[in-house]
Amino acid sequence: MAITDIFKSWFNKENKTKTATPASTGSAPKVDTSTKVPAPNVDDVHRAEGQSLVDIVFNSSQLSISLIALNKIESQQQLADIVIKHTIAKVRLEAAQRLHDLAVIADTAEKIKQSDKGAYRILRKKIDDSANQEKAIEQHLQLLEKLCQDVDSLHRQTSNPLFAAKLQSLQQQWQQASKMQACPDALQQRFDQAVLSLQKIVTQQQHEKAAIEHAQQTQHATLQALHDLRTQSLALDTLNDGVSMGASLEKLQQQWQQTLDVHSPDLVLQNEVHALFKQLNQLNQLIEQSLKQLSELSALVERVIAQPDDFDSSQSLKELIKTLQLHKHTQLPAFFQRLQAILIQVEKRHRVAPTQEIKATAKPPKPEAKDFPEFQQLITQISQAIAEGNSRQASQYLKSAQQLAKTHKLHEPRLVQWAQELQQLKDWAEFAILPKKEELVAKMRQLAEHLEAEGLSRLDEIKALQAEWQAVGMVNNEAEKALWQQFKDLSQQAYAPCQQYFDQQKAIQEQNAINREALCVELEQYLAQMPDVVHWPTHLSIIKKAREDWQIHHPVDSKVHKKLLTRFNDVMQGLEKKLQDEYALQANRKQALIKEASHLLELSSVRDACQKAKELQQTWKGLGSCGHAKDQKLWEEFRQQCDAVFAKREEEKQARQQQEQANIERSKQLLENLAVLVDLEHIEERQQQFDALVQELQSLSLPKETYQDTRQQLTQIKQQWQQKIDSQAYEAKASQRQAILDALNLCFSAENAVLAGKAISIEQHQAARQQLNVPNFFNSALNKRWQSMAQLKGDNPQEHAQLFQENCLVLELLLDLPSPYTDNETRTAKKMQLFQQQSYPKTAEEKQNMVQQLLVQLVSYSQLSPDEQAQAMTRLSAILAHPSLNALL
Repeated sequence: MAITDIFKSWFNKENKTKTATPASTGSAPKVDTSTKVPAPNVDDVHRAEGQSLVDIVFNSSQLSISLIALNKIESQQQLADIVIKHTIAKVRLEAAQRLHDLAVIADTAEKIKQSDKGAYRILRKKIDDSANQEKAIEQHLQLLEKLCQDVDSLHRQTSNPLFAAKLQSLQQQWQQASKMQACPDALQQRFDQAVLSLQKIVTQQQHEKAAIEHAQQTQHATLQALHDLRTQSLALDTLNDGVSMGASLEKLQQQWQQTLDVHSPDLVLQNEVHALFKQLNQLNQLIEQSLKQLSELSALVERVIAQPDDFDSSQSLKELIKTLQLHKHTQLPAFFQRLQAILIQVEKRHRVAPTQEIKATAKPPKPEAKDFPEFQQLITQISQAIAEGNSRQASQYLKSAQQLAKTHKLHEPRLVQWAQELQQLKDWAEFAILPKKEELVAKMRQLAEHLEAEGLSRLDEIKALQAEWQAVGMVNNEAEKALWQQFKDLSQQAYAPCQQYFDQQKAIQEQNAINREALCVELEQYLAQMPDVVHWPTHLSIIKKAREDWQIHHPVDSKVHKKLLTRFNDVMQGLEKKLQDEYALQANRKQALIKEASHLLELSSVRDACQKAKELQQTWKGLGSCGHAKDQKLWEEFRQQCDAVFAKREEEKQARQQQEQANIERSKQLLENLAVLVDLEHIEERQQQFDALVQELQSLSLPKETYQDTRQQLTQIKQQWQQKIDSQAYEAKASQRQAILDALNLCFSAENAVLAGKAISIEQHQAARQQLNVPNFFNSALNKRWQSMAQLKGDNPQEHAQLFQENCLVLELLLDLPSPYTDNETRTAKKMQLFQQQSYPKTAEEKQNMVQQLLVQLVSYSQLSPDEQAQAMTRLSAILAHPSLNALL
């Protein structure tokens, strides 16, 4: 009993006590509800449960009960037995679906392999799914292990220019793998720790890079400030303006020194800055020294300007300027350049004065014998060379002119004068050139003694001193030759740091070549090992970073650069081609979406077109980039197509709203027209018009807010219409029932007159009967009764009365009307007779036919006595007055 209770509890049924069905006689037995069933032992119940469920599955005659019991079985072995032994395929398939123990599944599948194909397919699929799942898990773990190894190996590649990009790529691959399947905690922790460590390195590199960039910016700003300071110092007109130069120079030196702790600049920049510092320090020292002698210097300048012929003042100014050692400076401020110009003018004035005296005492030149253009050109060149102080060229031109004058016996007194001036210039040149060259030798010696690496700036200084040596001119004596040998030897000594600079530049170029080659190797490996699924934003960032790193590793020797550039361009073209292929693929997909969107307007349903446009937009969002410019262009085309669809929807919406408004106005008009029809008389004649208006109203498309109200009004109007139709139909039926009574009274009246021997007009009575609204199925019987009225003999009146009463009794029985009290027994007997004869109508149609036949028979009975006529009319009036007779007539 306990097992039954448990089984019923699974179906949510209570163990209710059955009660006996009461019989026709006797009372129901009482049930003792106080008796309780003892609870079974739990272990016994569990064993009994499993066994009873298996028994139910195997022995139940109802499939639904077997399936319900099967769903309660948890034992895999019992389910396997059901799969192997049960005779019903559906039960076996359901049991196979519930198996999940792989060992049991494999054993069961092997046993039913040849006997049950359906269950075997289910079990085989479970085995295959399990194997595929294990394989997928194993592949996933292998992928995660590889990513962990890659991120671990990345610690050894911190100097790789693609270090940050590789880390980002590995993180993205890990995220994608994590989304596909959960990662083991150990691998996740290992990867996270490695990534955290690498991110610290990336952050440190970014900070170092930012510091280096800031230092580089500061170094270039310092260089620019030094250039500006030099420009300002060279433009000094008064020495008082250069008082703050020392403080500015010291500030820039501190600023430069601070940047050297962060970043060591390239030698070109470093040498240029050092050269500027050196030049500005010399200028600062010159200005500071000159400020100490400024008063004396200003006084001598004013005296020389006021008295140009004062030789003593000019000599004192010359000696004072000589103490400043202006010759050591390649560039001088404007103030000192002006002093030099004043001194040169004074010296030139002192040299020209004797010449002018000679000119004054000389005899007037004899006129020339002949004028030659070539000679005139030489005269012009001699004059210009002497005016510029170029004694070498002047000597050459003078020698040519003297030879030409001697040949052609030309007389030119200026040749003698120019010869004297040229001799004075040579004497002055010897006096001025040798000291100048001695100064140049001293400058070159100073360069040679300071051997710190200054690179190209030192080379520029050497070239400037050599150019200045050439520009000074030549004396062609032993003293000059000795100076030239010293200058030459010192130039070679000064050039040694330049050679060191070039060696350093060569080492830098070699290192840059190594870095560029390493970059090419990294890019080639990346190109060769690119996976099928590429994260294209990372790919694009790698391309950009590679180009930046290529520019950073500059300069490189031209011969090596040419080979590396070819290699770099080849691998970059490969990467660009991958990217361009992806761009082309995405562009084709987007163009396909544009083409598909362009056909949306051809759809018959705008709603479907808009839904499809939204789906295409979602698909567009999932596509990758095809390049910013191409993306923008294609997006504009795609948006135009979608906007056209939505614009059409808006147009149709507006048109629909306009149509709905027109329908609202039309519905109001139709409701008014229907209300007018309801108020008219004889509405049965306007039924077709009413139906047409209702049909038109129902066909109108109305908004929700007005549809319900319109429907309610239409329902009320239809109810009013139907009520009026029913009322008129009821009146018509009542008129027909009254016409039957009137026709029967006419028949009785005419028959009584005939039986009394009175003459009657059959045609007149028949015309009066035809004016009555008698139902069609009475006409035949009435016509026959009228036609036989002339032959009435008064036979069998009692028989006709009895038949009339019997028919009335059957009608009362069919219409459930009360019969006279005296006819109750007869009514019961008649009812039993009808049931026994199976004549009692079973359907409404049979009932209608039977009622019509009985009524026709009633109007056919004639020759009733006056009392019987009165009684018949009373009883028939009660029958015809019954409401249910309307549906039967």
